[in-house]
Amino acid sequence: MGVSWKTPDQKVFIEEHHASYSQHSMDGSLKTMFWPDFLDKWFERWPVPEPPSDVEGGVQLAKQSERKKKISVSIIRSADQSTQTHHSHSN
Repeated sequence: MGVSWKTPDQKVFIEEHHASYSQHSMDGSLKTMFWPDFLDKWFERWPVPEPPSDVEGGVQLAKQSERKKKISVSIIRSADQSTQTHHSHSN
């Protein structure tokens, strides 16, 4: 296995939400119910760092938004992989 981008605290946070993820996955509400709440809590706990101060205001917001989107995608992929691992170990 490669180097993880997640800190130990972030791994615990993801594991703590695994049951909720599984439930929302089964009832088809991941996009509408789980991810908005999960990502709000994630970014509240681990805010996206500000881009360098030499970047203009509008560009700075766009860069920060893009970084947040990339982090969100990484979190979602990680959760999906974790779920697949849990299913393969429980079978």
